[in-house]
Amino acid sequence: MVDLTPTSPLADLLPVEIGVTSLAEIRPAHVTAILPRKGADLARALQAAHGLKLPAPCRSSGNDRLRLIWAGAGKYLLVGELSAARSLSRQAALVDQTGAYAVMRLQGPLATDILARLTPIDLRPTMFRRGHVALTELAHIPALILKRGNGADVMVPRSVAVSACSRLLDAMRRVNAQHGLVVG
Repeated sequence: MVDLTPTSPLADLLPVEIGVTSLAEIRPAHVTAILPRKGADLARALQAAHGLKLPAPCRSSGNDRLRLIWAGAGKYLLVGELSAARSLSRQAALVDQTGAYAVMRLQGPLATDILARLTPIDLRPTMFRRGHVALTELAHIPALILKRGNGADVMVPRSVAVSACSRLLDAMRRVNAQHGLVVG
């Protein structure tokens, strides 16, 4: 019989620590694309049901348990519990995206320098702060980057996860070496 157990595209590659930087896979319980219905008050439903604010463009709201991420014009990603997404079915079309993305967490004091080698966006702390989101590219790979404290979560399509991971690891080695840190 065929084994249909879901597997991670990055299980054999991560986690990795290089110098003062780490890259680990994050496996959210559930990812749901939310496309608001015309005339629906999604903002009120989110606030009432989950205490979440509807994020402005290029922003996110929530916490590690339940996060709503702006993902383009008229589209959001709800990362967390499936029941939270189901509660919004009257206000929005819901599409399960759990298996569509790979999520990597880049952390450390050099995370911004590493990302700067791979993406064309302005990553200065005055421009890209905690909770900010960018739909961009990561070494020519479509990516959604969510700024965290001393790093970022990088979401890429599952089909190109290994390539994105490889490029991040290469940039980690180069930036850490450039700063004279031990490279593994």
